[in-house]
Amino acid sequence: MFNGVQPQTTHLFCSAIYWLNIQITSNLSANTGVVSGFQLLLGIP
Repeated sequence: MFNGVQPQTTHLFCSAIYWLNIQITSNLSANTGVVSGFQLLLGIP
């Protein structure tokens, strides 16, 4: 079970980090993208 879950979790985590990097680099002056990214990462609506 762990073997089945780990790759998916790692993929989602890497995707979230990659997406956050894009948000931060393209929106340095706007915190909205960063906040939305963390909310998405934490599962907050």
